[in-house]
Amino acid sequence: MAVRGDEMTKAAKPGVKRPAAGKVGKKPAAKKAVAIPDHPLMLNDKEWNKDLVMNHICDQLATTSNGIGTILKLGYQGKDLPSYSSIMAWLADDEQILDRYARAKEAQADYMADEILDIADDGTNDWMERKDKDDQGLGWQLNGEHVQRSKLRIESRKWLASKLKPKKYGDKTTIAGDAENPLAVLTMDQITTSPASRIKIK
Repeated sequence: MAVRGDEMTKAAKPGVKRPAAGKVGKKPAAKKAVAIPDHPLMLNDKEWNKDLVMNHICDQLATTSNGIGTILKLGYQGKDLPSYSSIMAWLADDEQILDRYARAKEAQADYMADEILDIADDGTNDWMERKDKDDQGLGWQLNGEHVQRSKLRIESRKWLASKLKPKKYGDKTTIAGDAENPLAVLTMDQITTSPASRIKIK
């Protein structure tokens, strides 16, 4: 018996199972995409993660001679960092952040002290070869510009280290006393009755 075309489409094809009556195949549920912040130092790409930002800044301070302005300009993994004014506001508002920053700056003084030795010991480019118009060597002469630049780098680091960690790198000797070593004021009676006053000098 001939079968019409529309009936043919409804007929089950050989080797293909048709779903049971009343059951419709369901598509697997699509997985929800997890929002990943575009900036690794931000929370939900809306606000800065202060802890991570300060970790980066303090690490850079303790392991380079760069100032905070340069660190912020360099950014992080090709991305921007908070503005200088934002960091200053964090330091003013949060004592813990301020303490971390202060300790990183002290560590930077030690790094600069090590750099001073490296710069002083590096004689690269201290001397340059003189040549005539025919590119013939005429001898060697001191590269004064390079030497002066090295001196400036050393003096700059010495000054900064003395300010960041004055007790260790400062040149000034405290004679007026401080909180840890206060001066003792003695009267003449105390001086004359002290054991040291009884020592006779021959």
